[in-house]
Amino acid sequence: MPLQLVVPAAPLTSAPAVLTPAFQDRLASLNAATRELRGMGLAVVWSKLAGPVPQAHIRRHDAMSLSPLLDRMGPRSFRPDGACVVVSGLFMGIQLSWVEPKPQ
Repeated sequence: MPLQLVVPAAPLTSAPAVLTPAFQDRLASLNAATRELRGMGLAVVWSKLAGPVPQAHIRRHDAMSLSPLLDRMGPRSFRPDGACVVVSGLFMGIQLSWVEPKPQ
């Protein structure tokens, strides 16, 4: 049987560059908010960690009331986008958005 040399790993001399504590906090916020949204029966279409605040976008169902969500959100903004309005606001530390039909 050949002799195997085991070399101990060098100790870390610098802080992690990718999985920083701030990144881990943002990821935990996004995961918690996503679980909560899914628990409310809302479909998360996409989410991302880019930018200063994690973001998620949900699919709006006309037959479902958003009252429980709206009661837990901060102030909202409304941005016209073609025949729709993009609604966004903070929810559990993330920027949440969805699309509503433009009022006629």
